[in-house]
Amino acid sequence: MALAVPASAQPPVAPGDTQAQVEALADAELRSQVTAFKYVLREAVERGGQRLADWAGGIVPGVQLVFGSDPVVDAIPLPGSGVLFEVRVPEIMQTSIMLLALRQRLQPGAQPVAVPAPGRVSATGVVPADPMATLDRRTADEKYSEFVREALLDATIDGSRILAIEPGHWLTVAASGVEEPVANPLYRTSSRKLILSIKGEDLQALRAGAITRDEARARVLERRF
Repeated sequence: MALAVPASAQPPVAPGDTQAQVEALADAELRSQVTAFKYVLREAVERGGQRLADWAGGIVPGVQLVFGSDPVVDAIPLPGSGVLFEVRVPEIMQTSIMLLALRQRLQPGAQPVAVPAPGRVSATGVVPADPMATLDRRTADEKYSEFVREALLDATIDGSRILAIEPGHWLTVAASGVEEPVANPLYRTSSRKLILSIKGEDLQALRAGAITRDEARARVLERRF
């Protein structure tokens, strides 16, 4: 992995170590950091899903929501620029949301609720919101998108303490929904990515206590592509 490691994050050099040995130790340390941060991002996605499940349980106690697949996180080194983490966020099985709507309608005194249109619930706005598919005035996919975004933003700030990004480089987290195979390409959804980026200088300032967590969070650049 060809990423520069800040001097403060490099392993100590023992007498007799060759340059190749030092570089190998630094590379192994960085790989370990990347692996740990990938785990932090997967946990963030699961936390967003748990928040959706808690929200759904507040509408219909006992309802069960199910991930369509497992979260997937890949790391891509960008020599001279930093590191990009690609997060593929699993969708919530649509049958779970339909069950939620049905059970809510069966409750005494419940207001009519439209069953969502066919498809899946997306984490990053991959599936456009259907104005007729409302659950507690907000669609489930909007809630899921909000919860996952918040969790990934927190992970980018808090989890980055374990990842050494040097000044002049960027930590970038790009999240999108898992694309399922579709027999008819005319019905394939158009994926949009949520992209969160922060400078290495800002992360170092946070670790040094020069800026607060809220200030660092405000410096995260957020885009959708």
